[in-house]
Amino acid sequence: EWNTARAAANAALSGVAEGDYSAMAAAINQAHIRVDLAFAKLQNTEALAAHIQGQLGLELPWKVGSEDYNCYKEEVTLGKYREALGELERLVVMRLFELAKLGMLGTGYRLHQQISKGLQ
Repeated sequence: EWNTARAAANAALSGVAEGDYSAMAAAINQAHIRVDLAFAKLQNTEALAAHIQGQLGLELPWKVGSEDYNCYKEEVTLGKYREALGELERLVVMRLFELAKLGMLGTGYRLHQQISKGLQ
């Protein structure tokens, strides 16, 4: 409903002849009515959802900055950190295995870079 009203508002003047001000006003008025109706339906739906939420005894949704929100956000951040750390560990182990396979495990970083450039 909202997308239809928005599309009607955006296309309100596309079918109106240039210079026909009364048709332009009517098209804009019609689009305004559709947008207002869609917004009223949205408000009614939100009110109904809040009423049902209260009757069922459901918790209120988290608000940004609330204690639950901050706790969950911290857990997600730590999870992403651990995931990145695991990926880094995987890459390091993979590189160590490559070096061990080539017999270059004790080779310094600069020498390793020179050998890599020489092999390319």
